[in-house]
Amino acid sequence: MLNITPNKEATSLKATKAVLIRNLEGKKNILGFFLLFSRLKKIYECVMLELPDKGNQHNISCIPKGDNYILAPLSTDHRVARNTGKKVLEIRNVKGRSGCWIHAGNDTDDTCGCQLPGFSYADIDDDPELEVVRSIDAMNGILGLVTEPIPYIII
Repeated sequence: MLNITPNKEATSLKATKAVLIRNLEGKKNILGFFLLFSRLKKIYECVMLELPDKGNQHNISCIPKGDNYILAPLSTDHRVARNTGKKVLEIRNVKGRSGCWIHAGNDTDDTCGCQLPGFSYADIDDDPELEVVRSIDAMNGILGLVTEPIPYIII
């Protein structure tokens, strides 16, 4: 089992770029590595789970690969944060889609096309697919470093 430990030294830095590297594309999910950088220094790493690629269809597909996205924090007054109680980051500039977020969750039942961070993968529900674990911890780490809109690349 892959297990990533948060980088405690990075808490004083702020992210200037985010990168998602998709590593394993299955029938029911995509597993990858999410990295945050402050200039040239990697300051954060976690894993990410997404829905499989179904042609960028709203609510059932991952976000297409691309290099023109923006990752932006939302105010706690934003309707999504208010209505769901979730801390989220918005993924902007997704062609043909709105409501694309990074938020806490464990498996594909917890997302409608959003990305779910965690610190490791495990089979937590006795199905053949892996899920992310410690998602709230991973999300809080990301939120502490992404304090303003930054470029986001998905490869």
